[in-house]
Amino acid sequence: MLDSMLKYDADIIDVAHIPQDHVDRLWADAAPLLEKAQRRVADKMDLDDVLNDIRGGSLQLWMVVVNGVLMAAMTTRIVSYPKKKNLLINLIGGYEMDRWMPSALDALKEMAKINGLSGIEGYGRKGWEKILKNTSFVPVFTNYEMEI
Repeated sequence: MLDSMLKYDADIIDVAHIPQDHVDRLWADAAPLLEKAQRRVADKMDLDDVLNDIRGGSLQLWMVVVNGVLMAAMTTRIVSYPKKKNLLINLIGGYEMDRWMPSALDALKEMAKINGLSGIEGYGRKGWEKILKNTSFVPVFTNYEMEI
C-alpha cells in the first residue's frame, strides 16, 4: 500500500476547463468517460444534448489528465438561487478517482471563487458518499422522482 501511495504522490495531475472553441476537437475523448453518468439520466438528456449545452455555454467541460493519460471528464453549470450562486457538478466519469478527485475539487473551487460563487454542489447515487467522505461535502437531501 505504501508503494501505491508514493506513486500517487508523484502523479502529475492536470485539471483543465476546456474552452468552448476546443470542445469539438476533444469531445470524442471526453464523451466515453461521461457516458456512464449520462445513462443514469438518459430520460432527461443524451450525449448530444450535453455537447450542445457545452457548445451553447450553459455547461462547462472539464478533463482530468494524470501523467499524460486522460482519466476523467466532467461537466458543470452555474446555478442561481435567490440568495446565492453555486457551481453544480452535472456529470462526472472516469476511473481511479482517488488519484485525481482532490485536484479536481481544488480546480473547481478555484473556478467557483474566481466567479464569485458561494459553493459547489452535485447530485448522484448513494455510492458518492464513499467517494466524497474525505472532502468537505455534506449530504443535504435525497432527490426523489416520480414519472406521471
